[in-house]
Amino acid sequence: MAAINKVYALNQGHRNNLTGQSGNAVNAMLAAWDPFKNSSIVSLNDRKKVIDYFEFSGGPDFEKDMIGRKIALSDAAVVNGFEKCGIRGNLRTISKFLYSPEIKHFWKPGQEDDVPTPPIVPPSTPEEPTDPALFYMESQLEDFLIENWDKTELGKRYDLIEEKGELISQQYKTEIGIIDILAQVKNSKQLVVIELKKNQTSDDTVGQLARYMGWLEEHKTNGEPTKGIIIAARYDNRLHYALKKVKDAEVYLYRVDFKLQEFAEPKK
Repeated sequence: MAAINKVYALNQGHRNNLTGQSGNAVNAMLAAWDPFKNSSIVSLNDRKKVIDYFEFSGGPDFEKDMIGRKIALSDAAVVNGFEKCGIRGNLRTISKFLYSPEIKHFWKPGQEDDVPTPPIVPPSTPEEPTDPALFYMESQLEDFLIENWDKTELGKRYDLIEEKGELISQQYKTEIGIIDILAQVKNSKQLVVIELKKNQTSDDTVGQLARYMGWLEEHKTNGEPTKGIIIAARYDNRLHYALKKVKDAEVYLYRVDFKLQEFAEPKK
């Protein structure tokens, strides 16, 4: 408990999804380290649902306890609760049981966390030249933007979104895919879809952006319009013409400034 509380204290103020109030990241790492002693029910929200549904005792106060106590006591409550029912098993077995299709809908009705994985399509010849170095940089760019949001041009106009103290903007799940970054306009709270043009054609990126904007307007904003932003290394004719038919969409270009300077020994 003390170690987890210390991690949360040290990471306070950092936007990296390590120390959200649901404990997902820390619980996932603990489960990976020893899945038999640490629950694969990584979300504290899910643990509360399990404890409430089965009426297990000995759990934490999910509203008032510190995060370390919530994580430790919720694991113990699940194990002890099943043991009192005459069911003995390690936490890995219990976790698999609880998330099985036959059981999950009892304690977590009508909620599906998993976004269907799109089918794997054999690679084809791209319509536009791609640069492996750019693809690598763009794969790191998303994390960089989240970590340094307030220092970027985006941070001046848009806010990242948090729910119950946990950042949900990065890799936002929808039933039609995962949005790179979901933000909102500072004053109006209008939702903003931000997509990075990662090793794909301009047509694919614009289509993806429009699809997510349409889904949000139907399922999240009651028809209120959304904004769209594409972040790319270069602006080309394909991007220009594709965006002409997408309202409320704009493009940001990123630039990497990398310099080498020869080291010279100081003169004695």
